[in-house]
Amino acid sequence: MQSPKQPAPHVPVAPAIRLGVIVPSVNTVVEPWFGAAVPAGVAVHTSRMLLDNNLTPEAVRRMDEEEGGRAAQQLMSCRPHAIAYCCTASSIVQGLEYDAHLQEELAHRTGRPCFTAVRAIIEALQLFGAKRIAVASPYPDAIDAQ
Repeated sequence: MQSPKQPAPHVPVAPAIRLGVIVPSVNTVVEPWFGAAVPAGVAVHTSRMLLDNNLTPEAVRRMDEEEGGRAAQQLMSCRPHAIAYCCTASSIVQGLEYDAHLQEELAHRTGRPCFTAVRAIIEALQLFGAKRIAVASPYPDAIDAQ
C-alpha cells in the first residue's frame, strides 16, 4: 500500500520586479493600494520621508530637501528596478519644472528609471486624451491654492 503523496512545501519565489516607492510619512494610502494593484511577480518596497501633520507648502519643500535624497538612498539597498516618487504635493507646490528636475535628479542619483506621481498622472491623462478633469484633494487650502 502506497502512502498518499504529501504536497510540496510552499517555497516563496523572489519577485521578478522590485518597485521602489518614496512616500511622505503622512501618506496612508499608497502602500496598501500598490500592494493590491501590482501584478504577480512585482514587489513594492517603500521608503518614507518625514512630514508632520502640519501640511504647509514650506513643510513640503523642507521634506523634499531634507528627506528625499535619503529616502532614495535607502531604497537602493533593495536594488529596485524603478523608483516612483509618490508625493503629489511636492510637485504641486514647487511646479512642473521642479517636478521634471526631481525626476531627472532621482534617475541620475540612483541609476534607475524614476517617475513622479504628477508626471505619471499627466502622461496618463494625455494617453487617454482627457479634455476635462475633476480633482478631489486631501490637502489643506494653502496647498490646493498652488
